[in-house]
Amino acid sequence: AAGADGALQPVKTEPLTGITYVDTGLENETTYRYVVRAVRKEGEAAAYGEPSMVATATPVDRTPPEAPANLLAIPSETAVRLTWTASASTDVATYAIYRASGTGAFVRIGTTPAANIVYTDRDVKRGERYRYAVTALDRARTPKESTRANVARVGVP
Repeated sequence: AAGADGALQPVKTEPLTGITYVDTGLENETTYRYVVRAVRKEGEAAAYGEPSMVATATPVDRTPPEAPANLLAIPSETAVRLTWTASASTDVATYAIYRASGTGAFVRIGTTPAANIVYTDRDVKRGERYRYAVTALDRARTPKESTRANVARVGVP
């Protein structure tokens, strides 16, 4: 096997007895190339067949990060400050912040880098009631999104 541009290197030094092999310890989002050769052993001697056609595989991370937790919403007359406990996952790139007015549907209103666990929503109106939720998105080429943290409900004074 080899990365997309590297020379092919043996993955297994001993011949397999079956017709399947699982390659582990690979990096997601990296393309690997594989060939297979038949090997016949007679005592210490070995005869190798021609390599197969090249097959490629690109492992993909399909596991979303863990959700953030303990979302709190702190209202003032002109803004709502949100804070939460960071996701326990190590591959979080950003947090997405969602808001719903009254009983309406959640709409994403912003994102913040993973290093931040605070967001201030300044687009609020006095006397309105809002619900907030936060999710975590990972660093994958096609980011996966966690489930939502608890919903925080707040009224703007």
